[in-house]
Amino acid sequence: IRGLAEGFAPDVAWQELDVALLDVETTGRDASVDRVVEVGIVVGRRGEIVARYNWLVNPGIPIPPEVSQIHHITDDMVADKPRFEVIASEIAQALRGCVPAAYNAQFDRAFLMGEFARARGVDASGVAALARETEWLDPLVWARHIQDNEKSRALGDVAARLGVSLENAHRAEDDAEA
Repeated sequence: IRGLAEGFAPDVAWQELDVALLDVETTGRDASVDRVVEVGIVVGRRGEIVARYNWLVNPGIPIPPEVSQIHHITDDMVADKPRFEVIASEIAQALRGCVPAAYNAQFDRAFLMGEFARARGVDASGVAALARETEWLDPLVWARHIQDNEKSRALGDVAARLGVSLENAHRAEDDAEA
């Protein structure tokens, strides 16, 4: 991290940096048209969880039934929840000072950056995780290398092979923790 991204003190040891493990659940796979319905962030430091955050989000569009079957989030569950722009400042604050990480980071990052781009008037300045030039850590990269003989690299399958508990797969906070 040192020298590679703004917002991280150059004299802080890697073990002392907070890592924000993030997961989003969405209305589909295309970040340009689909929307976030849940954001989960689990912050770790020195191998311990130091904070947990979870938001259900009203996407403003229907959640397709086939997508609800995957994450079990329905239109009724998000009908009275805030839109992303209402909670964007809270999410930015949860990420402030953290090294960003996500399993299959390209997917989660695309959705998060898309939602922040649509959220007018949200000050995310100084949040390295939301800077265009900041690379996110992606455990999927390691899983592909470490478990290269395995057929599936799905988070649930990788977690099971590593003995990591994942009780509510496809729910944002639980996936982020795994």
